[in-house]
Amino acid sequence: MASVTFDGQRHKVYVGISIPPKHWDKEDQKALTRGYSHTSNGKINDTLKDPRERLLKCYDDHRAVGTFPSLATLKAVAEPVQAAPEPAPEQPIPEPEPAGPGFFTTFATWIESKALTQSPNTLRTYRTSLRHLRDLQQAEGYAVDFATVGNGFARHLLTKRNLVDSAVHKNLFRLKHFLTWAINNGFPVVADPKKFGWQLREQDILTLTRAEVQRLSDLDLSARPALDNARALFLIGVYTGLRFSDVAALRPEHIQADRLRVTTQKTRLTVTVPVRPEARPLLARVSEGTLRPLANQKLNGHLKELARLAEIDAPTERVR
Repeated sequence: MASVTFDGQRHKVYVGISIPPKHWDKEDQKALTRGYSHTSNGKINDTLKDPRERLLKCYDDHRAVGTFPSLATLKAVAEPVQAAPEPAPEQPIPEPEPAGPGFFTTFATWIESKALTQSPNTLRTYRTSLRHLRDLQQAEGYAVDFATVGNGFARHLLTKRNLVDSAVHKNLFRLKHFLTWAINNGFPVVADPKKFGWQLREQDILTLTRAEVQRLSDLDLSARPALDNARALFLIGVYTGLRFSDVAALRPEHIQADRLRVTTQKTRLTVTVPVRPEARPLLARVSEGTLRPLANQKLNGHLKELARLAEIDAPTERVR
């Protein structure tokens, strides 16, 4: 990725090349070339040199006439230059069909185009799927493009990435969404996106009993404010049914006398939620500004400690 910054704005231009992170020199911004395993990285540096020089020349040419290049112009400049056709031999030798044009670049650009209509978390999941496809190309040793995409993707997610059933389903859904858009916009997609699927088994829903919720609520956490903050966030979710992303985004203006009125982070739908009596003192902490939002992963770590303190330890079967 080329990061182009001017006039206080930063633009990302994807060049369609991937490399293992351990082979990349962050300080010098180039591929490592020392050592036996890095012997082929010199070609990557040579490949990156050309778009770097073309991007710099594009910027200089625009500044010379008092303008700035647009993001679309920068992306066009960074695209590989088409080689001049060679004269056909007297007896042409059949060659394999070329790979589809710029699959990874097109996917990345499509994701960025969704920024105005999708939440940051949704964009993050699409970038994760793109990263899985890059990993597939590196692990399997073939070019992933519009002609080959989908081959072995589910198997790669299961065996190499060790993803669970629901995660495989979601990654294939995102790929189908992109490929449907690509077909509608004239890209040479070979496979039928409708045939990409994964039989999804409904997840087991694990719940706490009323007694367990009460034990959690009754814990004396006056000496452990971090755990008390995490408990309050969790119990607001229990009492309101809101997703964690919506609990973390609660503000005083969302709280009315006996209800919450919230525009959800995931679906952008506005919902009205009645407030149970147990939730009111917790929501008062939101209004007072004394309840701190946490990252989901951090909250999960605190919940394990809270469950231990509340002796929530009933044996439970989970099928994976």
